Amino acid sequence: MQQTTPKHKAFSSFSIIVVFLAFIIIGMAFIPQLDIRFKPSRSLPQLNISFYWPNASPKVIEQEIINPNIIM
Repeated sequence: MQQTTPKHKAFSSFSIIVVFLAFIIIGMAFIPQLDIRFKPSRSLPQLNISFYWPNASPKVIEQEIINPNIIM
């Protein structure tokens, strides 16, 4: 009785791991070359407000900014 050998040789798990590692390394090498629109911003939006009111406590300034008395 003859044993039949498969015509297609299966890939070994070692060769599959090596190929995936190569893809990972190549992908990491190309990350710095990506366009800026494909990279998310790492800084959050900010709003800075400066206010100078001599001889006023921080609580008074906060209250006046949050709830100003508008007189028309």
